[in-house]
Amino acid sequence: SDQNSALEIQQACPLPSSDTQTKLRKGEILDVTVDSLSFGGDGVVRLEPDGFVVLIDAVIPGETVRVKVIKVKKTHAKAAVLERLKDSPLSTPVRCNHFAPTGCGGCRTQNLLYEQQLAEKHRQITHLFKSLVPDEGAIDEILGASNGRHFAYRNKMDYAFGDSVW
Repeated sequence: SDQNSALEIQQACPLPSSDTQTKLRKGEILDVTVDSLSFGGDGVVRLEPDGFVVLIDAVIPGETVRVKVIKVKKTHAKAAVLERLKDSPLSTPVRCNHFAPTGCGGCRTQNLLYEQQLAEKHRQITHLFKSLVPDEGAIDEILGASNGRHFAYRNKMDYAFGDSVW
């Protein structure tokens, strides 16, 4: 959700001073490469020179996309993909017939290599614990599904109802 993403951004990226802060406007078009994933699964891009964060839905780390800024806040901006310019070296073919660029909600990162999904989860958990308990030791690696069964355990489904067509 926006609230969780905003909290993560505030913890990870303190506000730049107003004289160096990136000035984005709604409707602006940017070509960017995704750095990482937010806790909610949005792609995270940190703009030069100050690291201002732009969140993008339905992208994975390493992917280069052309986006349109749709919302600008003090701590971050949201953008929508207009065009995919370069695939991520971390991408993998999807297995779900319902997977779409916007995702159906059940498998947002299915196109990201499973090992990278685990690495992203580990990075997020480590970040959260370090911000809460900075003096504790390292976080153990996340144990993934074994023997290539990383599809067999998933059972979450999100349903959306409305007049819009995917």
